[in-house]
Amino acid sequence: YKHLITTEDLLLAELNFCLENEMVVMPEDFFIRRTGMLYFNIERLKTILPKVLEFFAEKFSWTESQINTQRERVNNTLNSTLSFRNS
Repeated sequence: YKHLITTEDLLLAELNFCLENEMVVMPEDFFIRRTGMLYFNIERLKTILPKVLEFFAEKFSWTESQINTQRERVNNTLNSTLSFRNS
């Protein structure tokens, strides 16, 4: 049981593939175009966002300020999506 792969592990593996092979450079791109999570699984996006940002930060040597900027961008896009759905 020690070696069970979690859904988080799978998502981070998918993210790594996208970063290495599909020119993903922003979390928004990953959540919108690669996983569709922004439109179809918002609760999962909210749960996994910190890990995804951490992964990007390690990969691209982001500062805390850059992480916060990207978090804001994802949250703004999420809020726009939710506003559109509710109108």
